[in-house]
Amino acid sequence: MTETQDVTIDVLRAKVNEMGRTIARMQVAIHRKTVELDALHMVWCDGGCPSGVHRYQDEDVLVTEEMVLAAERNTVRLRHWYDTVKWRKEGWGGHPATVTEWHEQYAKRAASKTDLREAS
Repeated sequence: MTETQDVTIDVLRAKVNEMGRTIARMQVAIHRKTVELDALHMVWCDGGCPSGVHRYQDEDVLVTEEMVLAAERNTVRLRHWYDTVKWRKEGWGGHPATVTEWHEQYAKRAASKTDLREAS
């Protein structure tokens, strides 16, 4: 083998190793997103449903601590988002001097997705 071929093989090995690390990171991210998505639709019933907590359960889904934590995180995010929309709608915490037209439009768009929207 020539020196050029050795260098090429080393470069290719490095690329393969980097691709392996990228795939591993992507697998972790996909797992996290899958848990998040599962958690978003798990809480339909408080225990009295025949299929458990999942409304449309086609297969046995194991409810894990990780899934419960994801559902709790999503609930907290939703509360924070709603409270922030309300805060903006109610006048930006008394700091209207720093509010631009863009801020006003942003607040109206967010409020339009809630029960805080202005009557049209």
